[in-house]
Amino acid sequence: MTAPRAGDVLLVDRAASVQFLTPIVVRIIHVHDWTTYGGWVWLRVYELDAAGAAVAERDIFVKLDGLLVIGRGSEVQPDAGGSPDRRAAHACGRFRSERPARTSAPTSRRAR
Repeated sequence: MTAPRAGDVLLVDRAASVQFLTPIVVRIIHVHDWTTYGGWVWLRVYELDAAGAAVAERDIFVKLDGLLVIGRGSEVQPDAGGSPDRRAAHACGRFRSERPARTSAPTSRRAR
């Protein structure tokens, strides 16, 4: 992976660190210049929900090789649904556009 930079949107999963058993989508705020092990980096990020809105700010310690880049900085454009990338949301199980099929017709109110 090329060096991450502020504005990049990433899918972070177990390949990046064992703490991400459940994958998350994040937008990088800042890449820390802290000394770490080779191939690892500290990132200040916004965790994004399925709509692409920031829901939490956090620092994460991840392997560069395990990060999946969804979009680069200003290249990330929300689609009609407001998500930076619906495929990434699907990949981490956070987006459900399909509704379950109705099994019966809706019931109406009883006449009085």
